[in-house]
Amino acid sequence: MITIQYLEPAPETASLQPDEVILKLQQALDRLPFTHLLIGWEIPERILEACKKFTEQYAIKFLRWHPLLTYNQEPIDPALRVINLYNQPISGFQNLPEFTFFCPNHPEARERILANLSVQIQTGLYDGFFLDRIRYPSPSTDPYRYLGCFCLSCQEIARDFNLDFVNVRSELLQAEHKAQFLPSFLRYLAAAQPHHPAVQPLPEFQRFMRFRSQSITAILKEVIAEIKGKNLEVGLDAFSPSLAYMVGQNLDEITPLADWTKVMSYAHTMGPAGIPYELSQLAQFIKQSTLWDEREILTALSHAFDLEIPDMFEKLIRAGLSPSSLAKEVERAVQRSPKPILAGIELVEIPGVATLDNIQIEQDLQAVKAVHPDGIAISWDLWHIPLERLELFRRIWS
Repeated sequence: MITIQYLEPAPETASLQPDEVILKLQQALDRLPFTHLLIGWEIPERILEACKKFTEQYAIKFLRWHPLLTYNQEPIDPALRVINLYNQPISGFQNLPEFTFFCPNHPEARERILANLSVQIQTGLYDGFFLDRIRYPSPSTDPYRYLGCFCLSCQEIARDFNLDFVNVRSELLQAEHKAQFLPSFLRYLAAAQPHHPAVQPLPEFQRFMRFRSQSITAILKEVIAEIKGKNLEVGLDAFSPSLAYMVGQNLDEITPLADWTKVMSYAHTMGPAGIPYELSQLAQFIKQSTLWDEREILTALSHAFDLEIPDMFEKLIRAGLSPSSLAKEVERAVQRSPKPILAGIELVEIPGVATLDNIQIEQDLQAVKAVHPDGIAISWDLWHIPLERLELFRRIWS
């Protein structure tokens, strides 16, 4: 199983003509027999129709790449957004609407989420849905200001779990800027069951993190039931296993719900979901909050996230993860899921975000191949992938 994502919304996308879009698809298919085309959202009708016709011609599955908990067409009402510890709505990455998240527990937000989905199901255009943005905003930049959600709707639902947000807030505010709590904070941020005994327990925070993951699982169950009710395929876009819990994704709970899950084990991406990006953001936060040196910070992150991390900030940002660390991440997902796992491997070339070279790509692919995922998700937008990289992938993977 090989999936390819194609055409994220962008100013240039609106001006594309069907002929040039199909040419790129044909060139890709000539080099790599992909099984699923995951087409972007807010794509002009003429482009969608041309791509649909192409997939029918070659018996390729045509799935909508659907951002579930964000919305592109207009800014989200602040009242419907994820709310932080200080009762402020959380802005998206670089203030972009497509990275600004609905609260999955807010009744009106849920209505909007389900209505947006229903419109797309009813078109009858798609063979299924590839659900992206199935999470909370990443808190890595500042785990106090970007961690949510603390809205009134979440508070009400949390009471059914005997979780009192007053206690959660009190515990977190007491721990803020106190270095002795940081190892425990990071471990609970990273995992429901920390890998090492916590020196300074944060029990309310641990329960809050569990509540967040249950909230994501709950809305996914509802959404996937809608899609499956129409006999359509469902794929999920999930963070890499070490980072998933931080954004509210419990892979043990969500991967059984779908037909397959792609894990975004982006080992060299300096942008949202990229492992070097998320970890380097956390490292900078710790640096500003403590007197720890680089090695102490990276060691703490390595212990918390159970991940091999380079021993210098510059190495992490420039080189990302080693092939063996990448393989370990993918293997974790394979071992945890009863359903097919696709390794999401970045092949895009985007200056400042993903700058790759063929030697690194080959080493990564060989390492991932050895842990036997059920397929590969070519990531993340074919439009930005040099065609020779597809040839390289086919040579290694065949």
